[in-house]
Amino acid sequence: MEAVTEPDLLPHEHPVLTDVERHRILVDFNATQADYPKDKCIHQLFSEQVAVHPDRTAVVFGERALSYRELYD
Repeated sequence: MEAVTEPDLLPHEHPVLTDVERHRILVDFNATQADYPKDKCIHQLFSEQVAVHPDRTAVVFGERALSYRELYD
């Protein structure tokens, strides 16, 4: 609706997202901080996941999903 109410704006100046949508994408979706043991390296943490949950999905890319076991082997 901005194009009608503010016709002097250039196409790239028209907002595509609402403020709520922008906040959700930039803030809510990026709230991925998690606590983890600081005394272990990433390979040690990964090995623990292989031992405890070998068949759980570890990564997904497109249509392909790999379990912890598949990544470890």
